[in-house]
Amino acid sequence: MTPGAPRISPNMMPRRTSSVPPASAMPKRRHAFSAAVPQRGWPNSTVFADTGILLSAGRKRDCVPKFTGHYADRLCVAENVAMEIARIAAPGAGRWADGRAHTAAAVAKTSILDAGRCYVDTNEYDSRVFDEVLLKLQNLPKKGEEQHHEFAHLGEAASIALCVLRIAEGRKVVFLVNDGGASLVASQHGVPARHFGHVLSELACAGHYTSEEAFDVFAYATAVSGVPVDAAPKGAKDLECRRSSGSCGICDSLVG
Repeated sequence: MTPGAPRISPNMMPRRTSSVPPASAMPKRRHAFSAAVPQRGWPNSTVFADTGILLSAGRKRDCVPKFTGHYADRLCVAENVAMEIARIAAPGAGRWADGRAHTAAAVAKTSILDAGRCYVDTNEYDSRVFDEVLLKLQNLPKKGEEQHHEFAHLGEAASIALCVLRIAEGRKVVFLVNDGGASLVASQHGVPARHFGHVLSELACAGHYTSEEAFDVFAYATAVSGVPVDAAPKGAKDLECRRSSGSCGICDSLVG
C-alpha cells in the first residue's frame, strides 16, 4: 500500500442486497363472526342482542315485529343495553346523538323494550369475566370517527358475560352484535356472534323478507350501526335462502 493511500475498511465495500423481500406482517383479524351457526339460525337458542342490533331493527319500524316475532320468547338484552337504548332515545339526546340513531332508539325502546318483546336480563354474572371482557374491548383499536364516552362497551361486556353464564348452564346461546371487535372478544370466550346481516338472512329463510327486501333493510340500517365491510353482505344474493338452490342440507348439518 502506497503512503497516504486510504485504508480500505469493510464498511467501504458495496453492500449486498437481499433478494428475499422482508416478510409482510400478518394482518390482524378485525372480526370473528361465527360460521358454526347456520344461515337460518339455531331455532332453540337464547339470543342476546347488543345496542347496535336494536338500533338496526328500529331503523325501519316494520322490521320490529318481524325481528321480535322471529326471536319470540328467546330474545334477551343485558340491563346495560336497555339503559343505553333509553339514553339514546331520551328527549334531549338529539343534541349529541345522530338524529337517525335517536329515532331508531326511540322505536326500539317503545316497540321492543317497553312492549315486553324481549327479556331484560338483570341476573348477576361473573364480575371477573365482565372485567376481563371490558378491558379487552377498551383495548381494541379505535375507529377514526369513534367517540369515547363513559358508557362505552358496557353493554357489550355485560352481554358477553351473560352469554358465558348461560352457556355454562348448558344453553345454546348466540350474541347478536354488529361490532367486529366485540365479535372477536366474544369468540375468545366461546360465544358465537352474528351481525344484523345474519339476522336478516334468518328472516329471509323464515319467509319474512325476500332477499331483495332484506338487503334494502340492511342498507338502511347501516346509517345507525355498521357492520365491518369485509363481513357485510354485498348484495341481495348474499341474503338469499339456500332453499332456492336446494342446499338446505348445508343448514341442516349445522343445526344440531
